[in-house]
Amino acid sequence: ALLKKVLSVTSDADLRVRVLNRLFDLEGKRIATEVKSLAVSAPIVVRLAAIRKIGKLRDKESKKILVTLLSEANQRVRITAALALLGG
Repeated sequence: ALLKKVLSVTSDADLRVRVLNRLFDLEGKRIATEVKSLAVSAPIVVRLAAIRKIGKLRDKESKKILVTLLSEANQRVRITAALALLGG
């Protein structure tokens, strides 16, 4: 609960990435909603980390999000989404 709170209130992108990684390690699919939200609406470094985590979820909704991100304006987002779809 504390890590989720930190993830939602901090504006420090590096801290958000570290918290996201730790939360995903601890909770996996149980935080899928938060991860998917971060993939589309957070600072770029947080978005990229979230996109990599979405690739590990391997569910139908995650694949749909990743495919949508392939048409994103930001090249780094597109490349990260493509790699996540390929399992990388």
